[in-house]
Amino acid sequence: MVDRPFTWPSTGNVLTIRQALRYLGAAGLLRQPGKEGVTGLTREGVEFLRSRDSVFLMSVLHSNVRYFGEALSVLREAMTHAELNRVAGQRYALKWSTLDQVRRRTTWLRSAGMVELWKGTHKVVITERGRDLCDRLVLARAEDIPGIRPPLNQSAELEKPGPRLSEVTEGLGQNELMVRSPCIGYIAGGTSVEAVKRLMNLLAPECERSRFISLCVEQLGVKKSSAEQSLHTLRSLGLVEQTGPDTFAPTGVGTEWLSRDHPVDLVRIMHARVALMGEVLLGARDITDTADLHAWLCRSYPGCSIRRPDLARRVSLLHEVGLVERIGWGAHRVTPLGDAFLRTIPLQKPQKDLLSAEAVAEPGGTRPARADASAELRDQANELMAASTVGSDHERFERAVEAAFRALGLETRRGAVNGDTDVVLDFWLSPTDRRRVIVEAKTASSGQVSEHQVGFDAIEGHARTNGADRIVLVGPGFGARLSRWANEKGIPVVTAKEIASWLTRSTTVRLDPHGLWRALFQGRTERDRSTEPAEDVWTAAERELEAAHRVSRVLWESGNDEKEIDFCDGALTVRDVWRTCKENSPLPLDRVEIQRVLDFLSGPLVGGAQRVSGDQYAAMVSPQFISGKLRALADAIEADSPPGSRPVPAGPSATSVGRPDAPRDSAQAPPLPAQVREWAKAAGCQVRDSGRLPKNLVAEYLAADPSQEKGRP
Repeated sequence: MVDRPFTWPSTGNVLTIRQALRYLGAAGLLRQPGKEGVTGLTREGVEFLRSRDSVFLMSVLHSNVRYFGEALSVLREAMTHAELNRVAGQRYALKWSTLDQVRRRTTWLRSAGMVELWKGTHKVVITERGRDLCDRLVLARAEDIPGIRPPLNQSAELEKPGPRLSEVTEGLGQNELMVRSPCIGYIAGGTSVEAVKRLMNLLAPECERSRFISLCVEQLGVKKSSAEQSLHTLRSLGLVEQTGPDTFAPTGVGTEWLSRDHPVDLVRIMHARVALMGEVLLGARDITDTADLHAWLCRSYPGCSIRRPDLARRVSLLHEVGLVERIGWGAHRVTPLGDAFLRTIPLQKPQKDLLSAEAVAEPGGTRPARADASAELRDQANELMAASTVGSDHERFERAVEAAFRALGLETRRGAVNGDTDVVLDFWLSPTDRRRVIVEAKTASSGQVSEHQVGFDAIEGHARTNGADRIVLVGPGFGARLSRWANEKGIPVVTAKEIASWLTRSTTVRLDPHGLWRALFQGRTERDRSTEPAEDVWTAAERELEAAHRVSRVLWESGNDEKEIDFCDGALTVRDVWRTCKENSPLPLDRVEIQRVLDFLSGPLVGGAQRVSGDQYAAMVSPQFISGKLRALADAIEADSPPGSRPVPAGPSATSVGRPDAPRDSAQAPPLPAQVREWAKAAGCQVRDSGRLPKNLVAEYLAADPSQEKGRP
């Protein structure tokens, strides 16, 4: 079984077969574990054990691993590892940020006597044995690699949509695009053209709910609940409509798609109802890596929360209909057909295209400042991930961990008493409840922190010395034994990837110290049994924002719908809002969530809605006005005093900087934020390393150094 431990012969380290498979997974010597967790040798693995032929082994590695025999051919001229890595990126589209991958290949080749390392010059050169093997190998040509070769030719021209679908796409404006559902929803059989077509044919020309469910169970082998959810998804996509008390049929658009049988039209239909469908193509024009594409979508469309699995479903469908092509592991590229398709659909504008106009409309240009803060959080997430695997520089990782938790809103410091621990976190939960946590940050170039790197007795001693309530282990990853020991001691283990995801999520939603405490401790160890793990904490916070977004828009749409106004004066009950939200989302809000939003919107400080009679609520202003009022409220809360309570100090202020209509002396320039922070820390003032600086702090800085008012040198 793959979880059985054994001792590695050369090092004496104890690890499981599963971990060994991870190291040798791409070598072609071992089969991947099946459902029962059983693996074995491939035919090549059996042959190598029989013959012990290192030349055969190198040939197997070349057959399964990119840039193996090719690296050997490149070494006909002596090269350093850095030069080898540069060739991998330029010729073979393998853009590695470290030299680890190149060193692993040369280590294998050196063990077989194929290359040698010249210690004086640190260059690697091929041997005669390596030349003999290289002459016998079939090498990949750089021009044949998908990431380098020109896009595949598209023989089929892009078909124009039918009249019904054209009417739908032509009616898409920015308001309609911004209220699309963030989720595709469950589809029995997967998100594919054939799966959707099969479900639609079961409903055509008309079908009762019970019969549709029974057909799905019999023909597709799914549960009744899955069939019900599939029906709901088809309705939310506009492909199916209810025609009677319990009967359903394809809509006009759905019937048109089935009769024309053009796969690309399904993407058009979904683009009209699902957020970030065609926008994926817009980002994929310049970004091939899926992880980078996901980061771009989160940055460009912060109001649409999309997760990696949701992006994968979109990319898979785009690949199926020929709008993108795969060019490597986790990498895709837009095809000429995709480019042509992109020119035929309206797209939601990325945030960067809206910032300049919003900065002019809103005093102080608050949106660009918020965008800068989001970019800073993403940079910190990238630094945290990069530093976690640099085993030779543990202090860099400690600094990154401290900066990450500080950016999440906690009070932090490094090296508490006598520098005996890495990072100290202080949680301010209430005036009478403050908690202290010490963080042990461990790096590992392999990506897995082993039990030999952690001394639990010493860490627990550090916790007592610093008066800490809890301990947290942070690293790139953790071995099974270390995780088990930490669990027994009630010490959570948190990966750098998880904290980096928290930073990325913080660009759109923030957790308070209570939420961060739950994310760190609940459900991770035997001591912290809970039904609310970290993912649930973040999901709940994101649902609160989603609820506010959807409820405010439902109220506004009802208040501007003539039929709604005639029927109910544009006022809705909680049940009405729930029913409308249920129709437009595969994950409907519950009544408690809706009531919370209505109570919030109808509060005197917001004034976005009003309780008109009984349990009915009506919109008072547009969602855009509500968001502007909340931004002004946020500025007032962050300020040292309410606007207008005292004269604005001389010199550039946070309000005037960036406003095109603000009169400014051409010789004047605002002080650099880094200068203000450095001055404040030297004076003993508490100041964050990111975000907007308080107005009074900038004024005090200018007052302390009058030369700044005349411009920076």
